Amino acid sequence: MTGRKPPFSGKGQGYLGSQLRMTAMGAGLILLLVGLYELADWLGLV
Repeated sequence: MTGRKPPFSGKGQGYLGSQLRMTAMGAGLILLLVGLYELADWLGLV
């Protein structure tokens, strides 16, 4: 036995985890796009 957890210990938990991961990735992508736009705006490119 290793200390690692299985990726999906339960169906509901696995689904919730994937939803949270998707949401976090989406939010990160939006923040990245906003940050890039702000940087471009600050540099006077837009």
